[in-house]
Parts: sequence; structure tokens; C-alpha cells
Amino acid sequence: MADGAPSLVEYVRVNLKNLAGIASWVVISGGLIMYNKFILARYGFSYPITLTIWHQILCALLAMLFIDVLKIVEKPVMDHQTYKTKIIPIGALMAGTLWLGNTAYLYLSVSFIQMLKALMPASVYLHGLVYGVETGFAPRKFGAILVICGGVLLASLGEIEFSVIGTIYQLASISSESNRLIISQLLLQNSVLKLNPITTLYYVAPICACFLLLVWMVLEMNDLLGMSLDSCVQTERMSSYLSQFSYAVSGKCLKFDPQLLKDEYRHWPLYVHIFIFLSNGIMAFVLNCVVYFIIRGTSALTMNIAGPCKDILLVFLSSVVFGNIVVSQEYVGFGIALLGIALYNYVKLMKL
Repeated sequence: MADGAPSLVEYVRVNLKNLAGIASWVVISGGLIMYNKFILARYGFSYPITLTIWHQILCALLAMLFIDVLKIVEKPVMDHQTYKTKIIPIGALMAGTLWLGNTAYLYLSVSFIQMLKALMPASVYLHGLVYGVETGFAPRKFGAILVICGGVLLASLGEIEFSVIGTIYQLASISSESNRLIISQLLLQNSVLKLNPITTLYYVAPICACFLLLVWMVLEMNDLLGMSLDSCVQTERMSSYLSQFSYAVSGKCLKFDPQLLKDEYRHWPLYVHIFIFLSNGIMAFVLNCVVYFIIRGTSALTMNIAGPCKDILLVFLSSVVFGNIVVSQEYVGFGIALLGIALYNYVKLMKL
């Protein structure tokens, strides 16, 4: 054996560790998607912006714990100018991605959402052409994208519970995420700032929560807080969303109303409801940690390959757990889309 070459035992150990990490990511990522679907659709808490804000706040607090208290992850130095010009735009787009994507769960099945997510490589490529990141027309990439789009279209035509508004939300989420990825690349590629998933949460999650809060005040605040606009405005003579928000967080109109939930969950004790939201938020943070450690041990390409495997698993699991009906036409279309993704990744890898 050559000097410096890893032993067979070490090689097996490292690969088993990476395999375990990838399997953990598939399970946790898929579990979080199913968990979010349960909370938003089955549990009856139909407030996707509120759930997303909760994720961001908890993730930010846990990231601070890892970085500032436990010092497990090194904190990168960041000046105010970098934060304003790089982090805030990324946080705004991340807020859009999460809000629109979680809202789609109110209208679409998990199976169909995973099929629509197959459009992500196509969306990133087309947005890259607009931003000039993709230089020149690449026939092979474009051909792979046509295969992806054709497969997703075929699956869409076979979807029994098709929802136009849900599809619009999901496609808008994909577009927002494509913009976020490309703008992140443009803003950070020449920067000395190096962020991993945990330090990204440390800086981006708080500003993401702030942007989401603005949307929440308009779309969900009144319903969720059990606030009657008529009574609150008449009692306190409030005329703006900001004054209504201040009144709400003061506790005067704040309440958790079990009537917001579906009948079968209303009688559950309060600590069960707390556990549901706490475990859901912690799962979102753990997912980011797993991504961090997998990329350190393997590569981003490994994640791109593992992604479709997770999507396939979710399509089958959601049909079992939630009883989603997936017809053969959808399976065929999804299979064609996955083939297109494989071709696209191959073309990118070989730089054809």
C-alpha cells in the first residue's frame, strides 16, 4: 500500500459514515416535509407564514447557541455593509421561497409537490441565462431541461387533485429559490465571507423572519391571534397594521384557540400542541446541520444525486401516509423528469 493511502478499514469507515449522513438527510428532510403537511393540512393549523416564522426564529436561536455559546461552529466576521448588500437580499428571497412553498401544502399533495420540484434545475438554468451566470446557449443542457419539463407536464395532466392556485404558489417558490441561489452565487462568489448552513441561519434567519413578519401582519395576524378587527379598532381606536400588531403582542388579543384546529385535535392537552411545534422547528434546524456535515464529508454533487432519491421516496410514502392518489401517468411523467435531472447533472459534471 502506498504511503499516505487510506487503509481499507478507514475507507469503509468514511464511506459508511457518509452513507449514514445521506440516509439521515433523506429521512429528516422527507420527515420535515411530511410533518409540515400534517400541521398545515391535517392538523388544521393553516397558517404557513406563522409556521415559517417559527422555524426561522428557532433556527436563529439554536444557531446562536452553536456559535456564540457552545462555540462548535466558528463565527465569520461580517461588517454592516456586507450585511446590507448581501445578507438582506438573500434573506428576502429566502422568505419568499419558504412562504410560497409552505403555502402550496394547503392546496397540493406532497406527491405532486415533489414532482413539481423536479423543475428546479430547469428554473435555475433559465434564471442563470437571465442573470448572465450561464454563458451562451448549451444545447445539451436545454435538451435535458425539455425532458424535465415534459415529464412534469405529463405528471401534472394526470394529477387528480390538481389545484391552479397551489401550482402557482409552488412554481413561484421554485422561481424565488432559483433567484436566491443565483443571487447568492453572484453576491458571495468573490467575497471572503464563507458561510455554511449553520452560519447562514445565524445571519439570514433573523432577517428572513423580519420579511415574513411583514407578510404575516397583512395575511395571517388577525385570524391567528383571534383578533376581531371591529372590536379591537373600536376599543383601542387603532387604524394601522403596526398599531394592531403592537396591541396583539402586548397580550391583550393574543390567544391560542383550539377551534383553529380540526375537530379530532382540539381536545389534546396544551403540552402536546407545544411539543408538535417545538419538535417541528428543531427538525428544521437539525436538517440544516445534517446538510452542513454531509457537504463537509462529501460534496454538493452528492446532495444533488441524493435529492431525487428522496423525492421518489416521498412520492411513495405520501401516497401511503396521506392517502394521496397517484396514477400511473404521474409515475411515468415523474420518471421522465428524473431522467432529465440525471442528464442535466451529467452534462454539468462533464461540462458538455
